[in-house]
Amino acid sequence: MSNNSFQPTGYSLRSQPPAMKYFLPLLLALEASVISVHADQKSEAEEAKESRSGCVEAGNQMQLNFCASADFHDADLEMNNLYATQMARLTDPEKSRLRDAQRAWLVFRDKACLYESRAKEESGSIWPLDHFTCLSAHTKQRIEDLKGYVACTQNSCPD
Repeated sequence: MSNNSFQPTGYSLRSQPPAMKYFLPLLLALEASVISVHADQKSEAEEAKESRSGCVEAGNQMQLNFCASADFHDADLEMNNLYATQMARLTDPEKSRLRDAQRAWLVFRDKACLYESRAKEESGSIWPLDHFTCLSAHTKQRIEDLKGYVACTQNSCPD
């Protein structure tokens, strides 16, 4: 029997090719981290919400950046919920059109904010504040559009 044959008893990573010695533990660690992240998702969201309760207008740059990021996160979550609500009630052709529009809008928002807040490399420590403030402003405008779609129940929607 050769050294490379499968041996159910006495299995050892030492007997595997070098790549396999590292791949299996890495795969197991990745699986454990995915399960852990999924299980902790709600508690992390709750913790983030609690830490944002201290966001105020005044503060150091790091606090201002964090608060702007948190504000964007909240707006993005609201927008995604409205989008999902609208998608759930559309026909397949309508879903396709809204999906295309939303994807195009996301590209527009990101490029507009890159223009408005400049590239990160061209700015300083205020860049996250400027960038997330821009993302939030555009996202809040999109929320109003989506609220209009969700509120509309006529055949002629959207207007």
